[in-house]
Amino acid sequence: MGSVFRKLSTRPIPKAAEIVEKGGQRFARWRVRGKLRTAPLSEAGTTIRQESGTYFAKYRDGAGKEVIRATGCRQEQTARQRLTEWEREAEQIRAGVLTGRELAQAKKSRDPIEEHFTAFEGRQSAKQVSPVYLKNTMSALRRIAKECDFPTLADLDAEPVERWLTARRTGGMAAKTRNGYREAWNLFANWCVETGRLAANPFHRLPLANVKTDRRKTRRAMTEAELGKLLAVARDRALNARLKERLDGKPAKLSPAYRAKLERNGRIRALIYKTYILTGLRFDELRSLTVGDVRFDGTPRIELAAANEKSRKGSRIPLRPDLAGDLKAYLDERAREAQTAIPARELLLPVPLHLVRHLKKDLEAAGIPKVDERGHILDIHALRHTFNTLLAKGGVSQRVAQELMRHSDPRMTANVYTDLGIGDTAGALDALPALPLPVAPVRPVAPGVALTSVPTSQNDSVGFHPATDANDGDQWGETLKIAGNVNEKCPESTPVNSGHPIVRTTEKVAAIGFEPMTSRL
Repeated sequence: MGSVFRKLSTRPIPKAAEIVEKGGQRFARWRVRGKLRTAPLSEAGTTIRQESGTYFAKYRDGAGKEVIRATGCRQEQTARQRLTEWEREAEQIRAGVLTGRELAQAKKSRDPIEEHFTAFEGRQSAKQVSPVYLKNTMSALRRIAKECDFPTLADLDAEPVERWLTARRTGGMAAKTRNGYREAWNLFANWCVETGRLAANPFHRLPLANVKTDRRKTRRAMTEAELGKLLAVARDRALNARLKERLDGKPAKLSPAYRAKLERNGRIRALIYKTYILTGLRFDELRSLTVGDVRFDGTPRIELAAANEKSRKGSRIPLRPDLAGDLKAYLDERAREAQTAIPARELLLPVPLHLVRHLKKDLEAAGIPKVDERGHILDIHALRHTFNTLLAKGGVSQRVAQELMRHSDPRMTANVYTDLGIGDTAGALDALPALPLPVAPVRPVAPGVALTSVPTSQNDSVGFHPATDANDGDQWGETLKIAGNVNEKCPESTPVNSGHPIVRTTEKVAAIGFEPMTSRL
């Protein structure tokens, strides 16, 4: 049987305390924030003995070991209730009804779920996952926890989440977005299992939405002709727009400095597009590039830092010589303007945060449809699709393309980021061999074999047509000679079909439609 008590501890006598005697025992008396405090002195009279403000409990745990635990209760009755709960749990463990792990899970499951969210977010941050991905994950967790009423881990249940996802589908939420919510909760629940907060993941059986049948946005690759138009328009659009601002049709007067600025901005945007298309970088990766990330020695390349890559691994991305030359010329121009070397930590290209808006205007000016007849769209990420599609058209192997795209799954490279039209695939048929149909051989026929002649009326059965078949090419040669009078010219012939003239020949007959009788197939 356990007990509750207040702990006695010794501490120095407060400096402002006065010593008083009551009932033959000496006390120290002092004030703390206006409140009077008293405590008995020790036998030596140099320290005071003071009880704890809350109760402690002493009992034997599930292993039979005596333990002392703080109840955190100031009232004795409340402390005894807590002791009774702990003794019941210890008894269940000794009886084999519960294990220590199950007991710990039961305790954690009663904690507010926000505490677990905070711990999970800290763990993901320590793993250095993408900040955008972590933000979206936590947003998905908190939204469903609120709308499905999950105040604690003990309240987690897959059925309310499945109903929520079904309602979102009816409301028009895309399958990919719904799968994102499902992924967030499976990730969180698996972490709870790993850390002993849950015994099992209650969401692992949630159905996965079919993205293929509910794709809201399918990107397409740009053609080489479209890319040429895009780069030309990106270079000149801002300047041309300023020159056409005058309503009277006359060119606007621009100062040389302002004109040079517009021309320079156009060249930079064209360079941004070209870098995007010829490297396959993602938007955030391109915006994070610094001057020090580009290396022109040896093989021109980009040293993408792990912290700036989606996979957090870091990559070496080769550069085409022409793109490397454009980037070097741009950096040299900046160095001449600044009259000093460009620090390695400065951004390589001033990629606008809303580059998609500039792309939309450039596409319109170039006459390139943003949405094609298939409903496939062009946006910033479509430039990455274009990079991979150009690799496929150029005959680059899928393994090399996967490495350049930095995909962990080759199916992503082949099925999602490759946009080959019928014109691209039709050319591949030229690699197939020519297969001409074989010519039928000419076989001799034994003399005296009778053949039926051509029916002369529509009611007759159709057999062989000498007027068409017999004269179709040299392979037939001299084939059939039709007797003019059956009774006079062929008296020895045997009729084959009643009511039809009989034909007899000793000439060669093509094998089509006629085979000599054999006794074995």
